[in-house]
Amino acid sequence: MRHLRWRVAFTPSPPQDEPRLAAATGALFPRRAMPRKRPELVLLTERVAIAREIVAEQQAVIAKLAESGQSTVEAEKTLQTYLSALRHLEDHARKMRTTGKNK
Repeated sequence: MRHLRWRVAFTPSPPQDEPRLAAATGALFPRRAMPRKRPELVLLTERVAIAREIVAEQQAVIAKLAESGQSTVEAEKTLQTYLSALRHLEDHARKMRTTGKNK
């Protein structure tokens, strides 16, 4: 009995706006279309923009450290890692644009 109570308590209910469709098809939930995949180039462009923001933030951190007279060695190493990742993303996006691969 305890198991059944848990199952009833945690069984999700169908969306309120489509109960008739679920009942008519005999399904627990009505079928909905799967969301479309976003083109890979669009996602890559967004990731490049985010990487640029991260690089800009890291450059600001380095500037603050330099102003305060603290060592910037570790922050500069981190910046180089971020720049490398950004270059990789940009190269990948450039290749996708030139080859026309936009899945």
